[in-house]
Parts: sequence; C-alpha cells; structure tokens
Amino acid sequence: NDLENLDWSEKIKIAQRNWIGRSEGAEVRFDIVPHAKILAATNNTSKVDRMRKLLRSLGAQIELTTPKEENLNADEAPETSDLLQNAETKTRAYVKKTNLPVLGTDSGFFIDGINHDPAKVKRNALGGRDEKAVPQAEAAKLMLEYYRKIAEDHGGSVDAYWEDVFVLVLPDGTVRQAKSRR
Repeated sequence: NDLENLDWSEKIKIAQRNWIGRSEGAEVRFDIVPHAKILAATNNTSKVDRMRKLLRSLGAQIELTTPKEENLNADEAPETSDLLQNAETKTRAYVKKTNLPVLGTDSGFFIDGINHDPAKVKRNALGGRDEKAVPQAEAAKLMLEYYRKIAEDHGGSVDAYWEDVFVLVLPDGTVRQAKSRR
C-alpha cells in the first residue's frame, strides 16, 4: 500500500482512504521529449508537484517550471466540461509566450449513474461559492461532505474513477495528448 509511504499527514491519508478508496495507479504514455525543461501550464502547486513526481517516476531528467517562475502571465482560460479542451486551452495560453514545450493537464471525477459535471470536482461541492474565496481546508471539508453524501445516497458506495488528461505542445507546434484513469 503506497499510501503509507507518502509524506502526508495521517489526517490526509485517512481522508484519502475514506473518500475515494484504494487506487491501483494510472498509466500515461508520452514519448520522452529531448527537452531539459518544460513549462507547466499552471501555477497550482499541487498540480505542479504531481507533474514533477510523474516525471521523476519516469526517470526523466526534465526540469518542470511554472509560469510564475518564468515571469509569464496568461489570460485565465474559461473551464468547460471537456477535460481535453481545458488542458489544451490552458497549454495554448502559454505556447506563444515561451520557446519551451508546454504541458497542460486537467482532471475529472466520474461517478457512474450520477448527473454532475466531472470536470468541476471542487465547484460541484462548493455549490456556487467562489472557489478562490474559500480557504483550502474548508473546500476540502465541503468536497468530502459532498462526495460522501453521494455515496450514502446510493447505499454507501458508488463506482467512480478519476480521469486525467495531458496535452504537451512542443516549440515546433507538435501536439501530443494522453489520458489516464485512476
């Protein structure tokens, strides 16, 4: 059980076990590009940390940098229900501002038989509140309550999965896409 090996607080590990349960992992396939540095199309530290861990797990000797670290600004991309479109829109917001390859990602939480927008994991739980105005700990609590209630309303459990999408745009304009399920 790799969850025990993570450098997370016990509170977070318990929430992980109780919220989505055990994960068997994910497989993402990208040709490793001959670039020593890639720009992540986000300043979201948790997403950047996940991308850095993914690259390290592949044995890739690639530095992942952020727009903030590169002093780049981009217009905030409007999010839709299409994960791939969201990732590509975020990526393309930076492509013309750098000569680096740009990697964008988006995730959705899909619950079988539930009519909700899987691309709006946090917003579903916040019920219309501005996610930037809600402290992270409160947002986590609201998300846990929201998804726990869905499970309770369906007999205590539901079949669900995360879908992650990745879009890599190289300096020559080549676009590579990948999806994974966990």
